[in-house]
Amino acid sequence: MFFKWAHMGVLMEKMSFSKCIALFFLSIFIQLGARAGPLKSFHSNLCTGFPPGTRSHPHQWKHCCIEHDLYFWAGGCKKHRLTADKRLKECVEKTGAPEIAFLMYLGVRIGSYSPVKIKDERWGNGWLDGRLDKQALTQADLDAIETELRANPPSDLDSNIVIRFFSVLENQIREAPLCKSE
Repeated sequence: MFFKWAHMGVLMEKMSFSKCIALFFLSIFIQLGARAGPLKSFHSNLCTGFPPGTRSHPHQWKHCCIEHDLYFWAGGCKKHRLTADKRLKECVEKTGAPEIAFLMYLGVRIGSYSPVKIKDERWGNGWLDGRLDKQALTQADLDAIETELRANPPSDLDSNIVIRFFSVLENQIREAPLCKSE
């Protein structure tokens, strides 16, 4: 909480005006920093308008879309976006729908070049700090991602997806120097 005004009066008597102003603004920045985490909570819109399965199997590739959304939320460099899109295609192929996998892959790749983006669905959409969309992830980023997912675990997020996700991100962090040339 901000300082109570009564306490501010006592402090002002003992400190110079400029020190009081500096202390006041420092308390505001500390409070703002404590309230705003680096990441917003993860959410999945599933397949962004594409059905998550067939009529007979309505959730056939839903898990693939959730995993793809997880990578979109975390972000990373440009080559990691391509890897996430390829992983989506491979995952949907494994569900027995290679034609759908190709259509979905085509859709996400065309979407990556579109100047029009769906609000909050861009690559790296989880970050609140205004970072560039194609910034390589760091170990600190991975720690923040893990903290956020532990603090606010999505109900539709399978533990196997999370394990795979962190394994892929750890590999991406090791490859981070390769992202510098993008």
